[in-house]
Amino acid sequence: MADWQGEWYLVPMLGENCNWVRNVRAADGLVTIRHGRQARPCRLVEVPVSERAPILKRYLATVPGARPHIPVDRHASLAEFAAIAADYPAFRVEPVREKPGTGKKLDAKPGGTTAPHPGGDGSSHGRDSRRQDGHDPDPSLAPGREHEPSGVAPPPGDPA
Repeated sequence: MADWQGEWYLVPMLGENCNWVRNVRAADGLVTIRHGRQARPCRLVEVPVSERAPILKRYLATVPGARPHIPVDRHASLAEFAAIAADYPAFRVEPVREKPGTGKKLDAKPGGTTAPHPGGDGSSHGRDSRRQDGHDPDPSLAPGREHEPSGVAPPPGDPA
């Protein structure tokens, strides 16, 4: 995850064709983000290509594991990030407090699409969710490490 101008963003380090990106789009952005045992329903809102460059730059600055996967240097100009922005979606994380269309409050039970690990590829390689500077991101929004590699939570009742 990357923080930018007071908002949190998820970026797929493997780009547009990542499974979790397809899952998020198919779920109309409704996901569950996990941190440890805590799960929060959220909506991931895709950022327009024209607005992604500074978010991608911040992402490379704060997620060193993504650097080998994105074809620009973290110190590159915003114009260089703009040139690759169409290939790397960025999703703004918005907490969801009500079930869409019902007005009913949501609980934090797992299920549905699960957002990926902060490394961005949906894998769970035991990376810490802390930013490079050692500060914890907002724990209510930071994803955990127990996700399925595909980025999808197991169906309810599945012992996986």
